[in-house]
Amino acid sequence: MKKRKITFSGGIMLFMPVVFIYLFSTWPSYEFYKPDESQLLVSLKKRTEKSHLCDEKEREAFMEEIASKPKHMQVVHRECGSRGRVPLELKIWLDGKESLTKVIKPAGLRSDGVVFVYEKFTFQSGPHDIKITMRDFKDDPNMKVHVFQEHIDFQPRKVTLVTYTPESDALLIHN
Repeated sequence: MKKRKITFSGGIMLFMPVVFIYLFSTWPSYEFYKPDESQLLVSLKKRTEKSHLCDEKEREAFMEEIASKPKHMQVVHRECGSRGRVPLELKIWLDGKESLTKVIKPAGLRSDGVVFVYEKFTFQSGPHDIKITMRDFKDDPNMKVHVFQEHIDFQPRKVTLVTYTPESDALLIHN
């Protein structure tokens, strides 16, 4: 069997993809943010209150209904009331101006999941006053309102993250 030599033109053909990959991976350069811009990112996940909770009468009727069924048909972890959850109301102010007001529905076919929030704001870097309020969107004056208010010096080309932690039940900032 004869060894085949690579000709000069064959070497060029094999080397061309390398040149194209190098060229188009380095040029043109892409910048995500302008040199004087910053970004505020609000990203959180929260389980809101149930939309309907049972009172004592409904709970007793529910327990009687479960007890009347045969043992193999009784659902152990079933709860009284609806599975659905209330929406979440989110308001964001940037330097005293209301930038966002949004009511976000819970995930799931029956709106029984958690609420996911992902909002981005791009603006000039420098000091800004940020205020974020979040509450379960229910007609209850005793509902807890989570408030985050801070004066932040945003650095150029940096992303500042605001998130929610259920352990501390508060909005937190990550620079």
